[in-house]
Amino acid sequence: MKQSWLKAFVLLISISSITYVQSFAQNDTIIDTSYQVYDFDFTGGGARAEGMGKAFLGISDDITGGSWNPAGIFELDGPIVGISWASLLPRGTSNATFWSHSLKSNNRGSFNTISSFNLVAPVRIKGHPFVGSFNYVRDFNAFQQLQVYGSDSIPRFIYIRYNNRIDTTFRDTLLNEVYSHFQLDGGLYSLNFAIGTRLYNKISFGVSGNVYTGKALWQVNNKYLIYDNPFDPFGTQRGLAEFNTTVIDTNKFNGFNATIGFKYNGEKFDAGLVIRTPFTLNEKYVHTIYRITKFNGLVRSQQTDTTYYGDRLTKYEIPLIIGAGFGYHLRDNFLLAADAEYRKFSGKKIKIRTKITIDPSGSNQETYLVLDPHWNNVFTFRLGSEYLWDTKYGEIPLRTGFGFIPLPAPNVSASGDTTTAVRYNFSVGTGIHWSQISLDIAYTYSYLDQSFGNHGGLENIKYDQRNHHLSFSFTGIF
Repeated sequence: MKQSWLKAFVLLISISSITYVQSFAQNDTIIDTSYQVYDFDFTGGGARAEGMGKAFLGISDDITGGSWNPAGIFELDGPIVGISWASLLPRGTSNATFWSHSLKSNNRGSFNTISSFNLVAPVRIKGHPFVGSFNYVRDFNAFQQLQVYGSDSIPRFIYIRYNNRIDTTFRDTLLNEVYSHFQLDGGLYSLNFAIGTRLYNKISFGVSGNVYTGKALWQVNNKYLIYDNPFDPFGTQRGLAEFNTTVIDTNKFNGFNATIGFKYNGEKFDAGLVIRTPFTLNEKYVHTIYRITKFNGLVRSQQTDTTYYGDRLTKYEIPLIIGAGFGYHLRDNFLLAADAEYRKFSGKKIKIRTKITIDPSGSNQETYLVLDPHWNNVFTFRLGSEYLWDTKYGEIPLRTGFGFIPLPAPNVSASGDTTTAVRYNFSVGTGIHWSQISLDIAYTYSYLDQSFGNHGGLENIKYDQRNHHLSFSFTGIF
């Protein structure tokens, strides 16, 4: 029963935007679980924007602007290069009930990577000024880790057939143990090729083509032990039976869309409008299963094999996203910002390719299983501030931010009622700036309370996520 439940949730991961894993045992069970929500929050990069709570659509006046609002980069007047590094530390607990047993799970892990690489340079085309940029940005992290250990005693029966009738006789009980380890790491990057120019007076215009790529590795290691297990039906030879299974999914993302941006550049007031076109995010993966069965330490070849499934494909429909941002300079060194975005997720589907029919004419036919994840339309809201403190050591920025980020996937109560799940982000940032070099650092604390209703015998599944994120950026002006 334990293994079937684990397999059920591994399947659920492949067909849902919410990756959710859980395991159980009826007695003496220790559970360590994590969850991963695919974060379709396609915002830009950089420690400065993160320190301001990612309220950056109306600002976008630094090297990362091409990943936010490409119209904002027109304000840059020289070559600039920058790189960012980030660390995600997921934390959280979950609670559920199974057959009146209360289960509590804990999640701890870390994921570190280069989060962005940015390049900006002004150009002239037939005498008209443009600013071009390239941004390699981490859009979201996929990190998940799970450790499970469970032990229980199971009854052993002897099955006797005579006169076409089967009788069962209770013999004794056997001790069994389950060890499982799940890990998912990787994520999605976007390559943004942007260009911006003046449209009219104080209004600039920009556009970027966004190529999505990335890779995630999902690995599951299961070990199931049965002590004093009979090798034959009558139990004349007994020993330790060991069943080892390793499942590895290598996932690769790809997709393409465009960002169209407008910005008003005033003396005290800035405003931006951003439109991200809808697209299909493809997730191709190779699925491999290794099985090794042992009895008293010896491999049983007839129960040991490798199964390989290639060229698997899942398609996520990503909707139209419209965002607007504002910036207001209370003083020359004090900036306030606010962003809002509308994301039309309702009605979008997830498609899983189930069959490819090879046509001799050269046109292959693909068959898909279409799933409705029952996503909601969401309206996000972000606030930020930046104060520049001029000291004898250099200019020191002081930043704060807040984000209200509803998720497309809703909360589900035990009775099946749905409500909106919301992630709250709280950010702070600082650094030091000199004439040609800038160093920035940002920290974000986020929390999300989710409920998943009832699944597979588990009831009142709830998850409290408390994540920490650090980001460091280096920028050089030439």
